[in-house]
Amino acid sequence: MAKISRRALLALLANTYIVRNAWAAAANSFLSGKITPSGKNTRITLESAQRLKYTYFLLDKPNRLVIDMADIANNNALAALPKSIKTNDPYISSARIGQKNATTTRIVFDLKQTTVPKFIALPPSGSLKHRLQIDLGNEAIAAPPSPGKTPPPKASAPRPPANEAPASAIGDDPLMDLLNSRQQQAQSAQPPATPPQTVQPPATEPQPSGNPKTNRKPVIVLDAGHGGKDPGTTGTTGIHEKSVVLATALETKRQLQAKGYTVHMTRSGDNFIKLAERRAVAQRTKADLFISIHANASASPASQGVDVYVWGKANSEQARQIALAENAADKIDGLPDVGNKNVNAIISDMMQAQTSTDSAKFGKLLLAQFGKFTKLRKGSVETADFVVLRSINVPSVLIELGFLSNADEEKQLSNSNQRRRFAIAIADAVQQYWKTAAR
Repeated sequence: MAKISRRALLALLANTYIVRNAWAAAANSFLSGKITPSGKNTRITLESAQRLKYTYFLLDKPNRLVIDMADIANNNALAALPKSIKTNDPYISSARIGQKNATTTRIVFDLKQTTVPKFIALPPSGSLKHRLQIDLGNEAIAAPPSPGKTPPPKASAPRPPANEAPASAIGDDPLMDLLNSRQQQAQSAQPPATPPQTVQPPATEPQPSGNPKTNRKPVIVLDAGHGGKDPGTTGTTGIHEKSVVLATALETKRQLQAKGYTVHMTRSGDNFIKLAERRAVAQRTKADLFISIHANASASPASQGVDVYVWGKANSEQARQIALAENAADKIDGLPDVGNKNVNAIISDMMQAQTSTDSAKFGKLLLAQFGKFTKLRKGSVETADFVVLRSINVPSVLIELGFLSNADEEKQLSNSNQRRRFAIAIADAVQQYWKTAAR
């Protein structure tokens, strides 16, 4: 089956989302659920008419436990589950429920701390039907023994079919998993297509395909920081950040275009662009990558080195201060709206997780390229709340090329040859990203 693009699938979901009335044909039914805190632990109990078929995975930033239940309908009993969460629960702060696809219900638990869940499948006992017991915490919670029965062994999540990625493989694309199911569902109602013709590979090396699910060339948005009335930081010799980063961005554009990429600039001259408008360029052009280029400064002239940031909670005080210097509060772009707040939240969770993963992958590739010819301040991708990076559906990075407050790095950034090395490094990292990232 030919796959369509992530954006086309998201539009398909937004336009065709229908909650099926009770799923009369569902193979299983949810009977009851409860969330019980006990000291430093929490137990989730899910009761169903038949043994529950499920997979699960964990997400971080923020911490979440995601459980997918196959062949079961979202009914009133399941919808009431979040209401059983206690404010003093040591692990669960909230929960939401929605349809992953036509036959799967997804529960997302927002966690207050990290944990490794323990799953136990319990057989019917007395008036109780099949139960899935999920324990969160470092200490085991004593389970009431069933009369005349020994405790059953722990049940692992069912193995996915060979042609599916395991749910715990967070590096895969959970959003595409969600949305491709919509396409499969629509196609299943149509007559079978004729067998596809065999296509021979091209004789020459293809242009970068970015997203192998489409023939569209990858779109890169380059954002030269500051500009116009906002000079950014100023070096000891009077050179402005806005000039250094624009020159670097223009050279990067040339390098990327030479490799076959479609490139858009948030600014191509010395003009002031609001932060929200910079992000809007990425949305309008349906960007596959957003790269914001800046130069750093510090009260200490000894500070030096390149940094790469992705959006998130600042992981250091210096990262927080740098972000404060670059922006002010603003909204997040790219949030989906399919007309159901629970489904919106679930899709947003997956989009954020996938975008964060892709951003971090690209950031590491950038640092590896930069480290070949210049000093890295920290050597690892950092997170900070940069307004310009707040696009939840576009992998985005912010590069600090070095410190204009450092005499040596100011001299380097004033040199066109050094700026060209940065541009080549960025283009090479982009090329490597499209070869390695599973999109």
